[in-house]
Amino acid sequence: MIPFTSTQLTGVVNKRRPVRTPILDAHFTARRQVGTPQIQLDVLRDVEGLAIDISHGVKSTRAKNVGWDTKTFTIPRFSEHDILTANDVLGLRAPGQVNRSEALMGLYNRKLDAIRRRFDRTTEYMAVRAMQGEVVDGGGNVIATYEMEPKVTIKFGDSTDDPVDIFDDAAVAISRKLGGEPGNLIAYCGINAYKKLRNHDKVQQLLTGPQGPQMIESGEVRRISGITIRRMPNVFADLNGTDQPFVDDDTIIIASDDMGGELIYGPCEGSGGRLALVNYLVDTWEEKDPPGTVVRVETNPLPIVTRPDSVRRFKVT
Repeated sequence: MIPFTSTQLTGVVNKRRPVRTPILDAHFTARRQVGTPQIQLDVLRDVEGLAIDISHGVKSTRAKNVGWDTKTFTIPRFSEHDILTANDVLGLRAPGQVNRSEALMGLYNRKLDAIRRRFDRTTEYMAVRAMQGEVVDGGGNVIATYEMEPKVTIKFGDSTDDPVDIFDDAAVAISRKLGGEPGNLIAYCGINAYKKLRNHDKVQQLLTGPQGPQMIESGEVRRISGITIRRMPNVFADLNGTDQPFVDDDTIIIASDDMGGELIYGPCEGSGGRLALVNYLVDTWEEKDPPGTVVRVETNPLPIVTRPDSVRRFKVT
């Protein structure tokens, strides 16, 4: 007999947060649920202009429309299950817990957390790839694409490429695309790109100067030209078991928290064909051969950038 209902476990898994997702938290704060597995979104482009003063009694000027492309996206579906066997629950009671129900809930939580960790890391990875023009899952399947500014090759080993100037120019370009202040800018650096940035002569000069203490945190370069620097050591194991970086080793991505990032959740498919508008859905049922309780978790997330022209990407050589 299942001691907890699917509704109870759905509430539990939606409240828990087993992994950190800094990119989703910084750039995809607009979140909503939709009732269909396909959605249409307006991806904005062109510079936002300003209004022009006109005299009283004069006909109003026609509004200049900001350009956009309407795109249709299919929301990806992720669903995994685990099984609680008789051996899992036999004599179950964790140290310090007073009853078997608490220990059993702890076992369910471990199963749920393991699946949600994988889902959340996948969504974070999709968000990183969304900032590079395509949404890709952990298997390399391309879910959505849209046009972005091309990646620019820079040479930090060459004195002609000054990282301070490059970051300044990126901030100006992003500000122009967003029609004003660029918001909080963050540069996500692959491992090799970060090392080349940190070791660049111009950066080393700044670190030893009066600005140095403001640029360093915990021994790492954290700020250049008002742009927050984040080294990205994050990796995931691909289908062959090989570690793959979230951000390519030689890549820098500069993005604003005003880039129009959205995290959209499609409907989850529950038992009996029902659709549930929740971020994560849990279903449970009993199996007879071999005996056990099946716990299934589903989520349908899609991170999208609606102002992709405001993101700047660099390949560091």
